[in-house]
Amino acid sequence: MKLVVFGGSGGVGRAAAAAAAARGDEVTVLARRPSRVRLPPPVRVIEGDALDAAAVAGAISGQDAVLTALGGRPWRDTDVCSRGTRHIVDGMGQHGVRRLVAVSSIGIGDSRRHLGWLARNVAVPLAMRRLFADKERMEEIVRASDLDWVIVRPALLTSGRPRGSWRVALDGSIHGGFITRGDVAAFCVVQLGSDEYLRQAPSLA
Repeated sequence: MKLVVFGGSGGVGRAAAAAAAARGDEVTVLARRPSRVRLPPPVRVIEGDALDAAAVAGAISGQDAVLTALGGRPWRDTDVCSRGTRHIVDGMGQHGVRRLVAVSSIGIGDSRRHLGWLARNVAVPLAMRRLFADKERMEEIVRASDLDWVIVRPALLTSGRPRGSWRVALDGSIHGGFITRGDVAAFCVVQLGSDEYLRQAPSLA
């Protein structure tokens, strides 16, 4: 599979690119600062900004699938997730690429009620409001497309050693929790070739 990864300088995106390359996929990462990706060949890292529609479309050309792990910072008023995803969806339509795996978060969309009381009523409104609003728009863009998409909603991310296992739910039975970035990445790579959660948004912990 030929795969392009957006958000490859972050923990999940970098781990996903590495995992896909390890299984034999031909992986390209678009990064604004390629030096921050820190992945050796055969991963190909090209310079470009997810907010640049032409750069995004160029990176998508010739690919079989797209994985986006774009993310902002809670203290910044940013729309990188939604604007970047808009360019990704448009670029995929332009080049006839169908499969999209997008990393979001538990607490977005209809999963907001699955957060604990403190997160739902304090942390999100006070500290995460901008980031969550951006991811809400991102999910809306993905859902409105006619692509073969999977939205992955992980619990609170950690940098621990991956366990190689996880809990997945569509029914709201996962309420917060933790999961390593490596495990999220591994799950996302599986979704690139699986229809188990096609056009759904599984929560992951």
